[in-house]
Amino acid sequence: MRALKSLLLGALCCGFMACGFASAKETNTSSSLDATNSNYYTISQDTRVCIAPPCGGFFVKQVNSEFTFCPNGTVSAACYVDGLDVSKLGLDQNQEGVLRAQVSQFLLRGTIAPVSDQTPGNFGVFRASEAWRGHTGVAPSGLFYRVKDAGINCITFPCPSLTGELLNVGQTGEQFAELRLDGIGQDPKDAQLQLTRPEGVLVAASPIKVSGPAGTATGLQASEYFIPFSAITNSCQPGQLC
Repeated sequence: MRALKSLLLGALCCGFMACGFASAKETNTSSSLDATNSNYYTISQDTRVCIAPPCGGFFVKQVNSEFTFCPNGTVSAACYVDGLDVSKLGLDQNQEGVLRAQVSQFLLRGTIAPVSDQTPGNFGVFRASEAWRGHTGVAPSGLFYRVKDAGINCITFPCPSLTGELLNVGQTGEQFAELRLDGIGQDPKDAQLQLTRPEGVLVAASPIKVSGPAGTATGLQASEYFIPFSAITNSCQPGQLC
């Protein structure tokens, strides 16, 4: 646990110096997926009742960290931002409407940026460069990982057939023998397919012990998984092959 806290503190420093607090010029302008593991956030709508901009925006939280650095220079469990910029994702109007209406289902990659011409308060904007879609009514728990097929042909179980890297932490990937997706959505085939792609699948999960003829190894029990939501692939719903 102490080692994990140290890793998370390292991620926090990364978020302050390079990952989570960038100017608009520093924001990633590519909507293509890659396999690096920083700048991931959950986001939820602000349902407080007051006159915007102090209310009515979004709360943004850096995953795998106790704290998020906010555009007004403070540190908080989650930052309030007045705006959500998804222009780099290349979505059409209907697709953008789905993301905004169901934003709490998504895991977004991007930056929290100050806006120089905003009204007093420095509420900032979240500029998204990637969107990953989860499932309706599922609350993620555990840590957030990028999991990929390790390319190992196993003849017995358990076998270290998967690699998993914690998002926003910057540590060497761990080996896992299994990713359990039971109870999430109707059919996890989309996640299984995504495992074989270079960017892998993003999951919220907890380590578990799995056993078989080859002994005991570490697996992951997922509470939620996320598949890419982009101008090319977002016609797919979770559980569909595309």
